[in-house]
Amino acid sequence: MSLFLSYIRNQITNCPRRTKIYNQISPILTDISLSTGISSHSPVQFPTKVKLSILNRIISQQNPRNIEVGVLANSTNPTIFSDSIDIYKYANRKIYNNIDKIPNPTSIYMSIPSGFACKLAIDSNITHLSVNTSISASFQEHYTMRTMTKNKMVLAKIDKLLLESGKNTTIKLYISCVNHCPILGKIDPYAAFCEIAYYHINHNYDEICITDTMGNMNPKDYEKIVRFLHLYGVPMSKISLHLRVSNTNIGNIRQILWHSFSMGINKFDVCLSELSSENMSYELFNQILYEYIDM
Repeated sequence: MSLFLSYIRNQITNCPRRTKIYNQISPILTDISLSTGISSHSPVQFPTKVKLSILNRIISQQNPRNIEVGVLANSTNPTIFSDSIDIYKYANRKIYNNIDKIPNPTSIYMSIPSGFACKLAIDSNITHLSVNTSISASFQEHYTMRTMTKNKMVLAKIDKLLLESGKNTTIKLYISCVNHCPILGKIDPYAAFCEIAYYHINHNYDEICITDTMGNMNPKDYEKIVRFLHLYGVPMSKISLHLRVSNTNIGNIRQILWHSFSMGINKFDVCLSELSSENMSYELFNQILYEYIDM
């Protein structure tokens, strides 16, 4: 843990007023270092041994509530995620062996892109899963080779497989292009709300993650989407946030996080800063959280 991060955490825990506000927000962090954080890297850079070292550091130094450790890829060709099941099994053993020492045991997530991957997850006793969709049909087709209709069929099939398995499974849905699409451009906030509401109504997801795909989410648009969801009756405890970071959008991220805190949204994706400068780091999140608490 960095000295900066230790300082911020001490400033919160050593002050009763700050601790009270922190407990009211009660942030829940999901570490995506070993999934999104390394997805653009070569498998040679991150062999299993290196990933296990990173995982140990995340658990011992950060102790997030959740860690996503990889993707169950469909391809038989080697990818950076080919060892995801091994990483998952190691993580589960480590958490289980230290269960008495951890106040809030970490849940280990795996991303599943298909029905085939879902079957692998079921067979491997993986109980915390994430799936993906998009607000943008163009983005969905370009990056996954699926139409929106096809992707919704895949998600429905995953639901069916999990139900038939009889296992108690926690599922997180990532929704990309909520405010901006790299192909279509600006996404209307009401259109984004309607699509999010569709998944809330038609699926029993435990968490729906609003994803800032381009790193340029407009705070006012985000506030509109959240307001629509709140008025529609979607529990704020069900909403989470995945933000992309750049040198020019820190002010927007601050506004978005502060609005989230005020609305009762408390689930956020974070990443080790040395693995990805594009994803929100522990340091940035805690800095903005501290600023909000100390207002």
